[in-house]
Amino acid sequence: MKWIIEIILFLTIMMVSGPFWSLLKAKSHFSGIMNDKDNLIKFLNFWGKPKFFEEASVLKPVFGSWQNNIDSLSNVHFGTLLKTRNMCLIGTVIILSLSWFFLPISFCIFNLAFVLLLALAPVNSSLQNQNYGHAQGVLMNLYRWGKESENFKTEQCPKDLETAWVILKEWASN
Repeated sequence: MKWIIEIILFLTIMMVSGPFWSLLKAKSHFSGIMNDKDNLIKFLNFWGKPKFFEEASVLKPVFGSWQNNIDSLSNVHFGTLLKTRNMCLIGTVIILSLSWFFLPISFCIFNLAFVLLLALAPVNSSLQNQNYGHAQGVLMNLYRWGKESENFKTEQCPKDLETAWVILKEWASN
């Protein structure tokens, strides 16, 4: 019976703590998407200029301004990831606590080491897709903001999106 509990707790830890580490890395992954010129151009080229311009043309500043659109998208995206990350952390702590209560110390140390080892794994594909979807919304809003504001300069652009704006402007003009 002890082996069955060990296997169940181990599999549960693997399922809960793996996503925790990916979610913890989400914001830096998104920054990497937006600040890596080659990656961003590859993403924009995959999307295609006609499709990008078509989708961007129907956007409206529904939250009052393009900046508010971008801020709202980011707050919702990262807020959701934060809540999910916290739930995974709580689940991991509960499972580790249960393993300390029910299993020998050697197995508990193994579980803890495994949880820490999962931190080395890359961001999972599902989260990468979510971040690229968020990047899509941010880039379209950024493009429309720059296009509709005659005086739009890089200084007006949020600091974390300056590189993306320069890359997007260069990509759209070619």
